[in-house]
Amino acid sequence: MNVRGRFVALVGVFLTFIGGIAGAQEVLEEITVVAQKREASLQEVPISIGVLASSDIERFAVGGDDIRILSARVANLNVESTFGRTYPRFYIRGLGNSDFALNAQQSVEMYYDEVVLSNPVIKGMPIFDVERVEVLRGPQGALWGRNATAGAVHVISRKPSETMDGHARISVGELGTRNAEGAIGGALIDGKLSGRISVLYQSQDDWVENLVTGNEVGSFTDAAARAQLLWTPGDGTDVLFQLYNRSFDGVAALFHSTAIDPVFGDRPQQRDKIALDNDRVPYQDIDMTGVTLRIDQRINDDLSLVSVTGFVTAESYTVGDVDAVGSPVLVNADAIDDLTQLTQELRLASNYPGRWNWQLGAYYFDESLEYVNTTANNAFQIPDPPGPFDLGQPGDPGFGAFQFVSQDFSSWAVFGNLSFELTERTNLTAGIRYSDDSTDASRFVGQFTPNPANLGAIPDFSTSYYDAIVNRGPISLFGAPVTESNSLTSDETTWELSLMHVLTGDVNVYARLASGYHGGVIEAGGPFSSFATAEPETVDAAEIGLKSELLGRRLRANVAAFWYDFKNQQLQGFEDTGGGGFTARLLNAEGGTGIGLEAELEYQPNAYWYLSGNVGYVDTEIEGPTYFSTSSGEIVDLDGRRFPFAPELTAAFLIQFSVPLNWSDFEFFAETDWSFRDEIDTRFTAIEEPRFRVDSYWEGGLRAGVGNDEMSVSVWGRNISDEIGITSVLSVIGFDSYTYNGPRVFGIDFSIRY
Repeated sequence: MNVRGRFVALVGVFLTFIGGIAGAQEVLEEITVVAQKREASLQEVPISIGVLASSDIERFAVGGDDIRILSARVANLNVESTFGRTYPRFYIRGLGNSDFALNAQQSVEMYYDEVVLSNPVIKGMPIFDVERVEVLRGPQGALWGRNATAGAVHVISRKPSETMDGHARISVGELGTRNAEGAIGGALIDGKLSGRISVLYQSQDDWVENLVTGNEVGSFTDAAARAQLLWTPGDGTDVLFQLYNRSFDGVAALFHSTAIDPVFGDRPQQRDKIALDNDRVPYQDIDMTGVTLRIDQRINDDLSLVSVTGFVTAESYTVGDVDAVGSPVLVNADAIDDLTQLTQELRLASNYPGRWNWQLGAYYFDESLEYVNTTANNAFQIPDPPGPFDLGQPGDPGFGAFQFVSQDFSSWAVFGNLSFELTERTNLTAGIRYSDDSTDASRFVGQFTPNPANLGAIPDFSTSYYDAIVNRGPISLFGAPVTESNSLTSDETTWELSLMHVLTGDVNVYARLASGYHGGVIEAGGPFSSFATAEPETVDAAEIGLKSELLGRRLRANVAAFWYDFKNQQLQGFEDTGGGGFTARLLNAEGGTGIGLEAELEYQPNAYWYLSGNVGYVDTEIEGPTYFSTSSGEIVDLDGRRFPFAPELTAAFLIQFSVPLNWSDFEFFAETDWSFRDEIDTRFTAIEEPRFRVDSYWEGGLRAGVGNDEMSVSVWGRNISDEIGITSVLSVIGFDSYTYNGPRVFGIDFSIRY
């Protein structure tokens, strides 16, 4: 036996010894995924997939946290937002797009029960009453399509069944934290109709001290609901109808500034203190409603036809005090007046008992979007006395800019997938997809003199593009208002090829080659954006992996190594405008590469202990000439720079202990979970700016209590070490504004199941 073989054997003996110390033997539950649009064991799918079970979501979100809890809980996944509890931006294996425009399209797509939630605003839909979350790493250009060049996040809700069941959970904690979730479902007509209703309510009180007013800010309420009906009329037909809604009202992202405040001076960075002239700003209001209809028709024993129709509508209003100083220097307001999304997918799939199976499908996507951006800038405040070119009265904000954008985006695709058993131990999978995208956009952009009493007000565009107040009229500081239009079309064929081989009954190895495609984008992030286009990006990727279940399925260890090569990668860059200021611009990098690995481990040594963990590593680099300018006019080549928001290392682990008590089948349980995100560059600039690189940090949770299969009560803590982690940095008029992770919170949790 060689050295490696002896090492593996010794590890196996050690783990077996630990497992035999105490307690009856336990095995890990089998994990079923739908990464290939049909149910299969996680261990048999030749893709690197991170899976979070419903218990994981409940554990991490007990303090009322949003979808960003996924960050680092899955290897090589990073999630951040500069819009608060909405507009999450996902990065898988270092790939993603930090573009904050309301018409942005991301390299990581999010799906809810097979329906893409494409616009970033609706990606913030809360995760509740779910079976699991699947994170598919690497390009998913064949079966999932829709811009998934970096990967896909798929949230799978609990479906109705004929068995009556439900649960209710209430958590309360410090800072007025409240988190309530409930669901109930079962048969409505035996053998024909089942239903399920799920609800979620999350809220938090004000907790950040406003140094200007002496009050506190930071409160929010976030509510969501989902109703489902499953009709099974017979003849192999299943019809699932879903109606869901989200309503958010509260604080947007809180930006903590390094600026020298005119009242409070140069303040140290403090997560629980901020300087805002208005307690109501920043503010956010979001409403979204979705409908999904899934029809599964089994034609015969060998064929089935699946139709998935999705319709989503949303509107939002966000006001952000980006400068975060004690006077209203810069206030941005964004409003989505109308967002509608329609998707339709048809799949014909075989279910042969033999060596091969296939899927054929067609896909259609249509999005209509109208939104407004305004910027009110007090840096142009009217002096006393006014100058010859100043409009308004002394003390007025003096300058505002706006854009009104209308965009229609449509896409269609056809795809196919074939799986063939080459031998009893080796399986080949191949897939191909053709996509065709089309975008048409127009905007009306100009300047106005805003109302100083409400810098976040959006003018009534049905009557005028400025506030109709005396001395608050249109101005032409940067040119007269103009109407612009742009359009683009693109198409691409993407593919994947994978080979999985069974080494033993417990160990599989695989190799995968895949390509991905992300359609072009029209830049419309704000009044000063160029309204130019970014060309489509493409990626070619390779991956090898091992999936194993050892020690009688008490140990699950999955490992993957990968490499990818990008062409025309879409990035949001920040060009230096002098004085420390930057202007955002969407650009195409010439190319980019990434290389790395991820490893995930679960271990159930006995009935008392459960351990899980993951680690992800990725090294990213821009390749080829990609030019950006500095304030001095120097042109800098970005070749060799790493990607923004791409931590080299992510990691997480969970340790869980439980022991039976001597009454009513109750047990005592205690657990701790920790996640780690390495340092990141939060801005992509011509010259590396240390102030935009933020440090790594750990964040941990703790929970302990008693319970059985029917009820439990526990105490919990999130961010128990009170780690202060910076998640993003903005540069505004020469100074920087930071967003932070959440504070330490302790609370109590009560749940029942039936």
